[in-house]
Amino acid sequence: MLCPAPYPGCPAALQLAAPVRQHVCSKDDLLSVASACSGGPYATSCLALGANSPCSNCLAAFEYDFSAQIGVRECVAPYVSATCNHNSACLTDCLTQVCYHCADAMDACDVQAQSGACAAFTPADACVTQALNGVGAVCNPNTYQGNFGAWLQAVGAKYCGL
Repeated sequence: MLCPAPYPGCPAALQLAAPVRQHVCSKDDLLSVASACSGGPYATSCLALGANSPCSNCLAAFEYDFSAQIGVRECVAPYVSATCNHNSACLTDCLTQVCYHCADAMDACDVQAQSGACAAFTPADACVTQALNGVGAVCNPNTYQGNFGAWLQAVGAKYCGL
């Protein structure tokens, strides 16, 4: 299997769904997430949290390595225009599709795809950066010095917290 694979193109109506506040994670749940996931979404302790609870299910939309920016784009979706959301959704869709069969090297594939198969969507995604540095700062990994656990805790409090 070629990694990253070619991308057939972005559907015209594609949009990232804005996360819906679910009120399913307690403060203790989010503290556990912060600790377990400080090493990233693929850390053994983070993966051990599983997906057997409403809280874990709510957080699943954001549990992607920062290099892919998929979880970040999902988080910031409510803070961008429809055009920006579409461009961001195209990049997310491209990364997901071209790296689908590259599970063992997902991070490397994401980086390679952003400068290769998905490069056409990267410039159009600059509006996401603007939102991350403004109204969507809660979604910006830099706000948490790149600590995935702290980021997921804050994003979880916003979209999944009681």
